[in-house]
Amino acid sequence: MSTDLLAPYRMINQRHCDLTRELLAWSLRLCSCGQGAAWHAQTAYVAATFETCGAPSDATLDESLLGGKYIVFFLCVDDGPTDQLANLEQQLRSGHRAASGECGVLCHALLDEMNKRALDTQQFTTALADFCSALATEAQHDVRTMTEEQFHALRRLTIGNLPYVTCWRTVRGLPFPTPGSKAYEFNELAVEAIYLVNDLASITKDEEEVRIGAANAYVTSNWVLFHARSPGDLQTAIDAAITRYIRIVEKFAHAPQTPFTSILSGLVDGNLDAHLILTGMRYPGSAQVLRALPHIGV
Repeated sequence: MSTDLLAPYRMINQRHCDLTRELLAWSLRLCSCGQGAAWHAQTAYVAATFETCGAPSDATLDESLLGGKYIVFFLCVDDGPTDQLANLEQQLRSGHRAASGECGVLCHALLDEMNKRALDTQQFTTALADFCSALATEAQHDVRTMTEEQFHALRRLTIGNLPYVTCWRTVRGLPFPTPGSKAYEFNELAVEAIYLVNDLASITKDEEEVRIGAANAYVTSNWVLFHARSPGDLQTAIDAAITRYIRIVEKFAHAPQTPFTSILSGLVDGNLDAHLILTGMRYPGSAQVLRALPHIGV
């Protein structure tokens, strides 16, 4: 069955193929939604693409499956209903594991798997709860009165990458950075770089959804749209996002070489590569602007 579902997708390599199949089987086994098997196949493929591109070069398949399963959960939240998020946040903060809908089932299944491996999931659980809270309350923010600092504080959470970084910290047993430290600074820079790429890739899609008032379409979900307060400012905002991204890459190019900065650099470059691979499927027409962005590793 999975072979037929994945036939339309072009795999990067054998690891990508294996990861996609495993993620599809996992999500179908736990599926409680009405999206259908084909939708889950596409979700598994997208998750495996981001994980294959961004995971550490020495990652085992078992490690990548944990990262990939988080991305499947993220995509289900990002592409699906958000009415479950407030309940899921409360469950995560209280430790009460009463699965609520597809998102809750996937989330708790991932946490249970990590706990069975004797991984310390406390920080990861907190990051998941913060992510759910940010998405659940995003509509309550008034973009007309938000400062740039307030926008960043929200966007760094709604992009969903902090839990992913925390997942890899947990898997590798790396210490969590304290605010004000160099490690914390680079953690924040990586998250910003990742949402800048996403927001540059999704300009056309997000702009149209905001224009027609689509459900869960917010200017607060896109750095470019937030800074382009009028259509005439769009190119200026695009140029500013590219400039900001280049500066972040330059900082990473001179970063101290530690196991954690190495993971972050791989995530930043891998995020860009995955977006380029997926432009035709997820964000048509964005390849040109994404090719203007440099890699840390080049």
